[in-house]
Amino acid sequence: MPRGFNEAEKEKIKNALIESGEELFKTFGIKKTNIKDLTDKAGIAQGSFYNFFPSKEVLYFAILEREEKQIKQKVVEQLSTPEAGSADLLKNVLIRSFHAINEYPLTSRLFTSNDYDYMIRKLPDDVIEEHANEDMFDLSPLITAWKEKGYIKQSLKEEVISSALRALFLMTTHKREIGEEAFDETVEFLAEAIADRVFKNGGENDDQR
Repeated sequence: MPRGFNEAEKEKIKNALIESGEELFKTFGIKKTNIKDLTDKAGIAQGSFYNFFPSKEVLYFAILEREEKQIKQKVVEQLSTPEAGSADLLKNVLIRSFHAINEYPLTSRLFTSNDYDYMIRKLPDDVIEEHANEDMFDLSPLITAWKEKGYIKQSLKEEVISSALRALFLMTTHKREIGEEAFDETVEFLAEAIADRVFKNGGENDDQR
């Protein structure tokens, strides 16, 4: 029986699997990548994979969540500046973040392939539920701060803002149907519309209208 891994080894192997997954999933997609491909590249036995992830889909999802957190962190940092209560800033951050998705291999692939539907079918329900509770488009702390400073209406629902942001970013999956020639301008148009609704028409004084 092979010996167990110590904590340092576990961390090293887990990182190796994540790195392997990033490269292989980006290149071949989730369907064409198998466990042996991942473990061969990570330099471990195939059976050892299950000490770290219950399936390749869960590994894929873990990498995807890491990319999503990086994207959200950048958005939050840019929207936490002194001039944060601004429709123009929100619009520009949304547009930059939308285009920055291309810098994240799995997130970008997810929006331009059928990997998402396949992955969701294979993932355990508890993993999906946990992810839903950590929505990358949920900016509740920022929205609360904006409300406290009077930048936006108290009545403006946080879940509505989050849903609007989610809808904007999911547009990538329908680029062909929307029309590739006008796609970038459409993104800018909708980002500006969201920002205007949140800020320009969202001040406390507008509640009296």
